[in-house]
Amino acid sequence: MGAMDRAAPTITAVERRAGNEVMEKKLEELDKRMASLIKACESNNKAITELSDNTEGLLNAWAAVNGAVKTGVVIGRFIKWATGLSIVGVLFAYVAQKGG
Repeated sequence: MGAMDRAAPTITAVERRAGNEVMEKKLEELDKRMASLIKACESNNKAITELSDNTEGLLNAWAAVNGAVKTGVVIGRFIKWATGLSIVGVLFAYVAQKGG
């Protein structure tokens, strides 16, 4: 009894139909899961877009505030410099008046 004597297993039409039905059910389940995943991705994309749109104004406001703070620092430094210069000017004027 060699390899040639063995009969290949045969699949009956009923078994084939049953196998097809099982595969169709699995494919339908996969289609439903894929549709659910696509819907979730679309929902996430919409939420991300809304979040991006809503935070854009906040980021612009933050940049404006940050610019105002930097401007305030520059103005503060100028006032400090001008105050120091005026103190020096007053001292020179005082010395000039007392000396002359």
